[in-house]
Formats: sequence, C-alpha cells, structure tokens
Amino acid sequence: MISRILTAAAAMMIAITADSSEALNTSQTTITPEPVTLASYPDDEKIKADLIGHFMYVADGLPGFWEFSSPSTIQFGNTGSTRRDGDLLEINFTLFLVDYKTKERSLYRAETVIEYKQVAGTWELSTVRGKTIKDAGTTGFVMPNYLQNGC
Repeated sequence: MISRILTAAAAMMIAITADSSEALNTSQTTITPEPVTLASYPDDEKIKADLIGHFMYVADGLPGFWEFSSPSTIQFGNTGSTRRDGDLLEINFTLFLVDYKTKERSLYRAETVIEYKQVAGTWELSTVRGKTIKDAGTTGFVMPNYLQNGC
C-alpha cells in the first residue's frame, strides 16, 4: 500500500513583452499531499490481540469481571455490526471464552461492545463493555487435579 502520494502539476507560462522582443519562461510546480487516511477498521484477529490486558464487567447473564489475560482464553471472536461517530468506533463483538481456572475449562459466550478511538491515523482500543455472558458448556477437556491445584 502506498502510504503517501504526492500529486505534482506543472504549468509552463510564456510571457511575451509588450514589444514582442523577448520571451520569458517561468515554471510553477504545485505539490498537494494526499490527506492522511485512517487504516481500515480492526479485523477479528486484531481485536482479539488488542483485548489482552483489558477486562470487562458484565451485569447480565453471569455477572462479574472477565480479565483478558491470555490469547488462549479467547477461543473465537466475530465482528457484528459497527458504528462510527467521528473519532470513535463501536464494534459489537461475539466471543467464546475459556475459563482455565475451572477444572472443566468452562466455556462462555460473551456479547460485547468494543470501543476504539482514532489516534494518529490508527485505531486504539479504549473500552470493552460486556453486554451478556452465558455458560456455553465445557471444552470437553478435564484438567487433572494436580494441574488444577497448581502443582
């Protein structure tokens, strides 16, 4: 992708004196920089990576906090609708999350609203709001007791 394109327009003007005895050549160049364009909206993989280190509070479904501490806790993420208002971008995002703190590795489906802000031509994650989080069963893997207890 080309990051910046410069457009140059040159005009050659010939001025002739009133008595037509001498021609004068002048050259003028106008350079117009392309406006800085914002990178495309974050895709699913970027959103999942950006979530690491953030947390969300969910009041509906299974209330509580969820901390995105590791990429392995996010099994799936999918972008729904998006809404842009100036420098703000809201993305409805569905996640399947694994709770590695439980022996059964509980699986949850979370509906979230992820907010990005435009900073210097890029999108930076600012807020994660959990709309709902519901038990989606287990991953089918049962963690052995010796791992569960931290041994």
